Amino acid sequence: MRDHKFGGVPVLEKSALAGIITQSDIFRAFVAMLESPAGSVRITFSMAQGEDIFSLVARLAVPRQVQVISINSVLHHDSPVCVVRATGGQLDTFLDDVWNSGHHVINVLRNP
Repeated sequence: MRDHKFGGVPVLEKSALAGIITQSDIFRAFVAMLESPAGSVRITFSMAQGEDIFSLVARLAVPRQVQVISINSVLHHDSPVCVVRATGGQLDTFLDDVWNSGHHVINVLRNP
């Protein structure tokens, strides 16, 4: 949509028009994915190229009974970073574990 400058595209169901999805719809969905519920944290930290970040986060979250809401990996200034949203359990200890994992913590946001 961006490359061809389309503001919206039709959504078909069994060859019949079911609706239209717009860039605003997609942007709202993306923002909702990044929002954090009350009592949660969002931590952004560096990761190595090709690193299995899922196993690291699981290894740190499970013993602390932390519920991982989402894990995203993105490029930040051409370097891969991981953004984890989590809630419940021992969040402070989980955050300490991430800090002590050897990964550079870029940002921690708490949603009270």
